[in-house]
Amino acid sequence: MANGTGYIEVEPGVEIHVQDWGEGRPLVLVHGWPLSLRMFDAQSMELPGRGIRVVALDLRGFGMSTKTWEGLDYDTWASDVGRVISILGLNDVTLAGFSMGGAIVAHYAATSKDPRIARLALLASAVPKLPAGPGSPDGVPAETIQAIIDAERGDIAKAKSDFGSNFFATEVSPQLRQWYGQIGLMAPPRSTVRGFEELRDRDLSEEIGSIDIPTRIFHGINDRIVPFALGQAQSKLIKGAKIVQFEVGGHGFCYEERDRLNDELEKFVNEGPEVVDRSLMRTLV
Repeated sequence: MANGTGYIEVEPGVEIHVQDWGEGRPLVLVHGWPLSLRMFDAQSMELPGRGIRVVALDLRGFGMSTKTWEGLDYDTWASDVGRVISILGLNDVTLAGFSMGGAIVAHYAATSKDPRIARLALLASAVPKLPAGPGSPDGVPAETIQAIIDAERGDIAKAKSDFGSNFFATEVSPQLRQWYGQIGLMAPPRSTVRGFEELRDRDLSEEIGSIDIPTRIFHGINDRIVPFALGQAQSKLIKGAKIVQFEVGGHGFCYEERDRLNDELEKFVNEGPEVVDRSLMRTLV
């Protein structure tokens, strides 16, 4: 399916929408809540021209993937990501996730030990856990999280608009904000509620300490959705992880600072020797 868009069946009746552009070392992009692979347009348009194979996907329940009732959790989403990587036959993968997607890819890297994954990129990631609490005083207050969940059970259009008001730290057009909101509206309330329940309830503090592949943390200091302090916590919990801070953008730095992020991702994807292991021919997920 290289150089095209299509669907990959990860289990009977469940299809994941995938965009696969370019040739070279693969970069797999996993979007955040409540978006789709379109949030990575600035990366998908630029990086294939730099010799990188960019594979972006819509999580089940989001974007153009199958909208299931069950399976809306970190474990299933991580398994879906692994199935896509396996079916596409990818090796030497840089696995990147944004926000909730960052939690999903960190969970996958920590628990699967998939040898096809050579590098991990965490972009404004909700890791190790989003809520403030013991050991995580700089997280998001529980009442803020619950208010977002409650809003998703009501006026979903207003909920997306309110959430989007904190997405960017720089001046962007009203049309861009509206477009991001429209992407979010592609996900039904069942998916968005379950996604934020996972963000509320899952704590990856213990498991991410087992991540043993090169990890790069990309986070904006002006992020008003996933505080920069969580990026700093990741750099302490993941052995050898390096943090790259973005000084201008907010949670939406993938767009706001797209040129710098693209440069940093290109460097990271091409870092180190190519990982080739013939044992990768076996099905891992």
